[in-house]
Parts: sequence; C-alpha cells; structure tokens
Amino acid sequence: MSKLLYGFLIFWFIMIFLPGCGGTEQQEETTVKIKVMYDNEGAFLSDYGELFLSKHPGIDFEVVSLSEQFASGKNPRQAFEAVLQQAPDIMMLGIDQYTKYAAEGYLYELSPLIHRDGFDMDGMAPAVIRLLNLSGGGKLFGLSPTFTSSVLYYNTDLFDKHGIPYPTNRMSWNDVLQLAQRFPDNGEGERRIYGLQLPAGSSSYYFAMGIGRTRGLDLIDPVNGKITAATSAWKDILHTVIAANSPKANIYRQKQPQGGNVSNLYRNDAFFNGRVAMVIRGIDMMNELKKAKDVHNIETPNWDIAMPPVDPRDPDVNVDISVQRIFAINSKSPNVNEAWKLLKYIHSDEYAKVKSRSERFFLLTRTGYSSTMYGRSLDMLYNATPSSDASRNITDQLPASFIQPFIQLAGREIEAAVNGSKTAEAALQTIQDQGQVLWDNAKLEEKHQKTAVQQP
Repeated sequence: MSKLLYGFLIFWFIMIFLPGCGGTEQQEETTVKIKVMYDNEGAFLSDYGELFLSKHPGIDFEVVSLSEQFASGKNPRQAFEAVLQQAPDIMMLGIDQYTKYAAEGYLYELSPLIHRDGFDMDGMAPAVIRLLNLSGGGKLFGLSPTFTSSVLYYNTDLFDKHGIPYPTNRMSWNDVLQLAQRFPDNGEGERRIYGLQLPAGSSSYYFAMGIGRTRGLDLIDPVNGKITAATSAWKDILHTVIAANSPKANIYRQKQPQGGNVSNLYRNDAFFNGRVAMVIRGIDMMNELKKAKDVHNIETPNWDIAMPPVDPRDPDVNVDISVQRIFAINSKSPNVNEAWKLLKYIHSDEYAKVKSRSERFFLLTRTGYSSTMYGRSLDMLYNATPSSDASRNITDQLPASFIQPFIQLAGREIEAAVNGSKTAEAALQTIQDQGQVLWDNAKLEEKHQKTAVQQP
C-alpha cells in the first residue's frame, strides 16, 4: 500500500470516528433539566417557560406543582414543605418564606452571580431591592418581577368644587382624617358627600390595626410573650379611631356588595359614582376605573393618586410595598448556573417589555414600563423606602389556640371604646390583662401537646 493511500485511510478514520472533527455526526449537546417550583406546569410554560426555552434549547424544566400539593388536603405549611422535599432548583416564595429560608441558609446569594454577569440592577425598582435586602438580612437571595402597593385615590372634581387642597405624599392618618372633615357633611341619601371611604366590613379593630401597622406597632410581642396594648402609642391610635367614628368625621363605610353584575358593582361604589373624595385601595383599582368608564359607560370622576398614609416620624417609609412572588435559587442546587439563567430572563428588560403589554394588576419591577399608569406617576412607589418590618409575619409565631380568642377580645374592647361604654385607657388595659391570660394559657397548652407527642 502506498504511503499516500495509507495516509488517506488514516485521515478518513479520524474524520468519521473522532467526535467534533468534521464528520457527518455532530457532537450531541447536553440538556440540563432544572426543577422549578410554580403553580402548575401549564401556568409556568405560559408565563415564562415557552419564551425561555425558545432562547435556551439546552435547558429543560420539571415543574414542581404547588397546586397539586395544596389540593391534597394538607394545610398550607405542610403542602409547601412537601414541595421543598422534592428539592426544586428554583423556589417561588412569599416574603415571610423568603425571610425564613434566607436566614436558615436554604437560598443561594445572588450578588456574586449579578456581579459576574453584569446583570442590570439599576433598572429595577429601588423599593423592591431594598425590601429584598432587608428581608434577606442585608443580602440579596431572590428577585421579584412584580410588586404592589395601596395608594390614596382622590376625586379631583370634589376637591376643586369645594376649594380644598389636594392630598399630598407623606400625609399621616390624622392628616387624611382632618382633610376628610373639610368636606360638607350635609345632604341626604345619594346626594350626601363623604370625605373618606373605608372598605366594606372594616371594623374598628381592623382600622386600629391598620393605623398601628403604619406606625410599626402591634398589640403582641411574640418574642417576649407579652401583650403590648396598654401604651401611650396605642392610646393615641385608639383616640384616632374613636374620632373617625364620630359623625363629624365624614367617613363612609362601603356596604358589602350583594351580588349582581360587574357594571352594578361599579355603579354602587361610592368613589366610582362621585360621592366620596378619598379612598385607599390597591393599584389594580386604576384598571377598574378605566374599565368602568370604557367598557361599562360609567361616568367616573376625574381622579389622581398620592402615597398611602405614613408614620409622621418616618414619612418616607411605605409599609404597603409588597411582593407576592420571589424567585430564589436553592442553595443545594447542582444547577445554579442554569437556574440563574432563568432568573435573569424572568427579571430582564426583554421580558418586562413583553409583560408590560398585559400587566395591569401589579407593577413591574423593571422600571420604564409601568412607572406611570394611565398618565399617573408612580415614582413615589418605585422609590419608596419599605418598612423594616415588612417581612415580619407574627401570625406564624402565635399559638393557634390564641389567635381567634384574642381578636375577639381586642375587637370587643375597641368597639366598647368607640361606642363610649369604656374609656380608651380602660379598654386597652383589659386587652393587656385578659390578653396576657389568653397567651399564657395557650403557651401552656402548646407545651403540654408537645410533651404528649414526645412521650413513647
């Protein structure tokens, strides 16, 4: 055999049998499958997966369904734990879960990945990043593509008609209530104008708790096992609630809807039909106001928005800033880089642009796409300072047998103060004393139950 023919055969052998050397067979790409915690597979593919897969063919998904576990009859905590046991690479969390699992080391810190890839964080809402950092103990363990807040809506027509200055940002609850009192309280039935509308079914207890939340207060200190009602701060709040229930307060309590079609619900809403000057609701009401006018031909008033009430001692803090879905990477995931690619896509400018065409019930964390809505600036929400207590969910720290009896006790005593059968001081002292008994008994019962379980 000639040397030329021998050399050709050797070359032909190499070209066919060695991968990547130009033969007719190409090297197979490896597909990495990552587990994603989400509502269900269809929802995930519709929301994110299909678009992502078209750009990343080397990554596939297995969706760990939350819906299946929640439908299994387990309580919410057990259902969530069952999902975690399947070791998802990407976890979808609420703010309280995010705080808990970040503190316990279950989540992968994102900052090194962000710096490595030069991921654009400047184009994300400062309020959301601040909240996630606060809740992560000063570190960033997750991202959220959307957020929300309540706002103070006001009827500019009524303010103009009565020569009253518009609400402004950084108003306290007392400021809002005083502004409501400036509207005339004359008129009967459908002709009566009110300064402020409170939600349907809003009891004096929940109104007081809402004001307390604005000031970073609660009636219970679960860490030290103490009821904290008999304080000057709660006395001030209760006096505010009492004043808000007087006829001079000019407050309208929305009636519970009695069914009917959407059009009638809009027409019966006191703000929508122009009888109320101010109301505090979520940003989704902007969409409802537009729908009422454009779809149901309801002549809604001209309106604008301001920040919800704040603590006058810390007027830049908006306690209503919240995130519903935080995406985080499991710290034990073997597929961190692939999981990070999905997180980057979900929170990218590219995806926000797509989502902005339909999203109207939440605000997009990516700035530039919903920093205004229906011509109203939302900068006050995007740049707000979240509360340091935003991720604190004390309900998880309370004995189960304590919660309902305590709410009934506090509600009864606050109502007694409002109707004048007790002073504010006496009502708060009763909440303090009887509430402490409820707490101590519930903790004792909890202790006995644990002991009984541990015994063979």
